[in-house]
Amino acid sequence: MRKRLLALPAACAVVALAAALAGTVAPSAAARTTSAASGAAVGQRGVLNDVTAVSASDAWAVGHIGLLRPTALILHWNGAIWQRVPVSGRADGWLDGVAATSADNAWAVGTGIHGSVILHWDGTSWRREHARSDGTVLADVAAVSATDAWAVGATGVFRSLIMHWNGTAWQRVPSPVAANASIFDGVAAVSATDVWAVGYTGSRTLIVHWNGTAWQQVPSPTPIRGTQLQSVSAVTARDIWAVGYANNKSVILHWNGTAWQSVPGLPAPGALVGVASASSRSAWAVGATRNAYVATGIATGVSAAAERRTASDTLAFPGAVFSGAAFSGAVFAGGQAGRTRPAGTWILHWNGTAWRRVPSPTPAGGATLISVFAARGKGVWAVGCTRYFASPKADALILRWNGTAWTPVAVP
Repeated sequence: MRKRLLALPAACAVVALAAALAGTVAPSAAARTTSAASGAAVGQRGVLNDVTAVSASDAWAVGHIGLLRPTALILHWNGAIWQRVPVSGRADGWLDGVAATSADNAWAVGTGIHGSVILHWDGTSWRREHARSDGTVLADVAAVSATDAWAVGATGVFRSLIMHWNGTAWQRVPSPVAANASIFDGVAAVSATDVWAVGYTGSRTLIVHWNGTAWQQVPSPTPIRGTQLQSVSAVTARDIWAVGYANNKSVILHWNGTAWQSVPGLPAPGALVGVASASSRSAWAVGATRNAYVATGIATGVSAAAERRTASDTLAFPGAVFSGAAFSGAVFAGGQAGRTRPAGTWILHWNGTAWRRVPSPTPAGGATLISVFAARGKGVWAVGCTRYFASPKADALILRWNGTAWTPVAVP
């Protein structure tokens, strides 16, 4: 389904950026705004990082509000409207992945101020099931059953991290990749003995597989140096998609049951960060039209880096972009100093033969899509935010596929 964890070079931290971006912390007083230019209904200040559904009348979307002191954002779809659902107990941090197996079993993972957090829905309330204070970050979660779930991300020193739920407790499982700068961004499960996790190590793609006994690294192509795989989705054991980006180009890999292969001739430009498969003839990939650095979680390092923001939402970063921290849903066009053009929503569809771009609404000021969900009988949803993650004007964004077109849905 999703997602993204970007380890950035070492020079600046979340605290420094958040302090500089005055206004990003407090939620908007307006309950909802509407872009007259596009008709895209958006919600209160915030970012939605992932979405999943149990049925056509039972779906979840998770994310966060604020940057310096983020709080979890959880929305529920009841078949008619999206509604906010509170977290019982501590709600600090941001949520980056969500998965559900039934109406009373759902997981949400993300990162608090000091380390990873895992929330559980039992049919009545969301509560913290697991929390760490070791700088770890979790980017995505996949659930097989009430007693079998996986979460992936990175340690505080940016080495790949895998966690498993056995029905009683979350435990860390050895990763087959021990190298530094090895990060998992997405995880998907076909069955209890067939689970995939994707990410990147250095400048190369990274894919590992769980066979029911151990995780093993599987050879994967790197079509463009620096490719970062952000999301993975499985249709069957012989039909799996992984997406990502490098520079300003989309990257899609496909598993045919024997090997991972790169898909050529994709529409460009665009950066993909989410993928979902409904069937062998229908899959969706989402992202932004401009080069995006999308990340999950935060670290607690500190540093100083000059930053300025103009009235036109220009971001400038001298030297390295960010460092020592990762940001959930952060999208920075180019990531370099200078004026940025607004990014637009980017959606590709697989029709069983080829990937083609599908028109999608973009609110005035730009937007990015971060995650997508698709399943027969359960609907097709895409979530993200307007503008870009670090903008103080970013609002939560939800799009829905009605079988003919993507349309915006009101966000509370």
